[in-house]
Order: sequence, then C-alpha cells, then structure tokens
Amino acid sequence: MAIIVDMTKIKLAFLVICIVACTGNLFSQQAQFNIAVSNKTNNYGNVYSITQDLQGYIWFTSFTSGLIRFDGRDFKRYKHDPENPNSPASNSILSVAVDSSGMIWLATIGSGLDRFDPSANKFTHFRHRDNDSSSIVSDTVTAVMVDRYGKLYIGTEKGLDLFNNKTGKFSRIKRTQSGNSTSNSEVIFEILEDSKGNIWFGSMEPGATKQTNSGGLFSYDPSTKKVSFYGADSTDKNKLIHPGVSAIFEDSRGNLWVGTFGNGLHILDRATGKFTRYPYDASHPDKLSRPVLVDRTNDFISFIKEDLTGKIWIGSLLGGINSYDPATQKITHFGTVQDEKKKAFFAKDTLSGFKDMGAIRAFLAKDGLLWIAGTNSDMYTMTYGRKNIPYFPYNEAVNSFYLEPGGNMLWFGTDKGLVRKNLETQETKTWSHDPKNIYSINKNTVVDIKPDEQGKLWLATHEGGMDHFDPKTGKSIRYTMDSSKPDGIGINGLHCIFIENEKHLWVGGENGLSRMDRSTGKFTTFKYDGKDSAKAIDAAVFSITKDRKSN
Repeated sequence: MAIIVDMTKIKLAFLVICIVACTGNLFSQQAQFNIAVSNKTNNYGNVYSITQDLQGYIWFTSFTSGLIRFDGRDFKRYKHDPENPNSPASNSILSVAVDSSGMIWLATIGSGLDRFDPSANKFTHFRHRDNDSSSIVSDTVTAVMVDRYGKLYIGTEKGLDLFNNKTGKFSRIKRTQSGNSTSNSEVIFEILEDSKGNIWFGSMEPGATKQTNSGGLFSYDPSTKKVSFYGADSTDKNKLIHPGVSAIFEDSRGNLWVGTFGNGLHILDRATGKFTRYPYDASHPDKLSRPVLVDRTNDFISFIKEDLTGKIWIGSLLGGINSYDPATQKITHFGTVQDEKKKAFFAKDTLSGFKDMGAIRAFLAKDGLLWIAGTNSDMYTMTYGRKNIPYFPYNEAVNSFYLEPGGNMLWFGTDKGLVRKNLETQETKTWSHDPKNIYSINKNTVVDIKPDEQGKLWLATHEGGMDHFDPKTGKSIRYTMDSSKPDGIGINGLHCIFIENEKHLWVGGENGLSRMDRSTGKFTTFKYDGKDSAKAIDAAVFSITKDRKSN
C-alpha cells in the first residue's frame, strides 16, 4: 500500500543542519573530553580494560566491580556471586576481548580465564590444574587478545598461553634466549597482533629495574613458531630504556611503538631491531615524548592509540596524556600535572574537559569515539569539536538543503519557495512561484535540491514536478506531468532527485519513478502495474542511490 504524505501539512519551527563533509570550517578541531561514565554516579572504580562487541555495546572491567555492559544510556553489571557458578569467577578483571562469534573473554586475577556468552547468558571458567599440562598455566591472568584467525592469546604471571577453542586445551608459547629457556616468572602485560600477523608481547619480571633475560619485548611468528627477544639496557640508546613493557601499538604508517616504565617511549625499527627513544624533555615540551615525567619509579606508559585523524595518543599513569600530531610533529598535553616535589598539582588545560592526573586504558570505538579510562575512576570519550553544530532558525517549514562547495552559500527548500542564505552577510533571498512568470519555479513546496556539473540546481516540488534552476539568472525550466506527452515526466508529486551521471537523472515521487535522458529531456516512467509484478512499484519513492556495481 502506498504511503501518501502531504508535505504541505508538515510545519517545522526550525532547521538544524550538520554538514560534516562540507562545513569543516564550522567545526573546531580542539579535542574535547566528556565524562561518559561518572565515578560519582556509578562508582565502578578504576576501569582496566575496554572493548566493543559485534552489536556495538561497550564492555569494560574494573578491579572491584566485575564486567559492565554499556549501551550508551544504561549499564548492565555482571558481578561475581560465590553461590552462583554462572557468574564471573572474580570481580578483579584486568583485560577483556571479544571474538568473531561474540564471546567475551575475561582475564581475572587469581581465578583463571572466563568466557561469557551474552546470547545464552552463560559463563564458562578455565582454571589451572597442577596435574594437567593442557590447562592454563596460571590462574592469575593479565591480558587476553584474539588474533585475525580467532586464536586466543593469554598473558599470565607465568608467561604466554595459546588457547584452542575447539579442544578447550591450552599450550605454551615457549620463549628461548640463546638456546636456553627463559624464566617463566615474568608477567605478560600487553599483547598485540601486527599488520603482518606477528604477535608481540611485553613482559616484566616483578621488581626488575635493569636488563634481564626475560623482561622486555618479544615477537612470535605463528607460522615458524620463532620467538625473538628485545631486551633493555638503559645505557644503550638502541635498546629499551626499561625492561618493563607496558604498551605496544602499531600505527597506520607501520610504526611499532613500545612504552615502558620510567622514561620509556620508543619506536622499533623491525628491520634492524634497533629502538629510537623519545624521552620526556621539560625544556622541549612540544616535541614527541611520553607525558610529563615526575615519578621515574612508579610511572609508566599505560597506552598508545591512534585516532581517526591519525593523531597518536600516549597515556601515562601519573603524567596525563600526550597527543602527537605527525603532520606538525607537535605534542599537546592533557591532564593535571604534579610538580617535581610531588606536592602541588596544577591544571594544564582545563578547557579540554580531561582533569585527571593520568589514564589507565584507551579504546577506539567503531564510531570514532576514543574512550579513555582516567585514574580518578571516570571514563571519558574524546571527540573533535562535536559541540559546535551550526543552527539556522527559519519561520517556515524547511524540507531540504544544499551548501555550495565554498561553504558560504546555503540553499534550502521551504513550503514557500527556494531560499538562499549568505552565511557571511546573513542576507537571504527567496524565489517563489509567480503565475505571471513562466521562468519562475513551478510550485513553492521545494522538497529536494541537487546541484549539477554546471552549478545549476535541480528542484523537486511536491505538487508541481521538477525545475532546473539557474542561480545566475534566477530562471527555471519546468518539467511537469502532461498526459499528452508520453515521454514527459510521468509523476508530479515528487520527493527526491538523483543525478546518476551526465546522461541520466532520476526522480521519485508519490506514485512511481522516472528516469530522464538529460540530452533529450525525455523520460521513462515506472509505475505500478498489477499485471506485471516485475514492473510493479506500489509505493511512494523517497530515496534513490547507486551501488558500486552501478545498480
């Protein structure tokens, strides 16, 4: 059944326009932080891991509150219940990951690995068993990562495990150094799969502050099972400055970033195995470095991420966040800063909205939002100038709009004609139907505007067919339905226009679809035909587009 809409009865009091592609000059590029999860309201404690599932839900974990799902408005919490085996094994969860089947994997402290099936609301627990070498190596799990093939890598306090989801068995990633097995006492803090499918993981022996045989960076080639080790030596500028690796990231340019405890921001040259260090330098605060460093013993780089604009975000536990722009090679700092005596705090940039002393985790969501968990237990989302959406009030119904490429002239169709607004001078001019002027627009209810290659405007009117309007002369060529012209436009009550190419143009309306040959001005019309289901268009047409195959 066709849905008939009387556009003349729709009265709008205002027009709100967000034209991201055309009006970049209207939007500020200043990073803005907004609190998405407030510790005062929700009291979940520090967030240690963030991810997003296939449906778009945000999942995060904490050290005290278990697993939480956030749908943008409401929270659903999954908390450990000692009397309910179908609950998280622990509320202390350091890492979370989602696989391609939608399963949520959880790394718990002291209670092994959990798998949660949201569709079945079922938790499955995997624990270490002393007499079973195919069980997880330790119940203290610190990191989980799912690779492109669906394999699950698990970091523990005793090394790295690989989980076979089909058999339910675990196997060890054996690390060797000069032919000898390395210690299994180091903790795996971070796991990354790079663009070539290699697995990188960082480890640290508890309390290590200098070069060791195990604390540092490892790479694992799944095809050859080969493990390479990159150690630390503070006196060698080509090596890691500290053996405690806390962040690993590969950016869109192919750079492999490594963050450590202390003054440790590095980029690894994978061809030579050499690191380039970018230490914090108070005398050059705008140069690439880790954030402000006051506490060399306890501070570390907590994350390294890239946003959709290509900027690199470097978080620290105690020194705030740095945003690095590769185009300008400049750093912007966010967060409060502690003085060198560790007594006073002062705000570097209160206008950004980020007021924590540091950050714990960051996650880039599918919609481009950068989620950041602060050390004060608030969780932020970062966007660029989303607050500045232009607003244009008008006292008539507004049905359509078009902004010229220069960004200064805004055209919009109203119930009383076509309006042009000069965004610099704020002057407006209206073109309306004049029954004494054959070059005026045919009807006043302009419901769609499409520019062509010459800068002229094609106008769809709800009751008077289509106009080809020349902004330079203010004159229109009319296309209206005429029963005596079978190759004329076959519909009058229009909704939309689509310019396919320089040869063809389409219009959709109340009772069908018409295709115009722009070189001849002739139309082919498709209407409802009850005798031929292949040609039946039994509905109003509101939108037209073309796919990659030109259908």
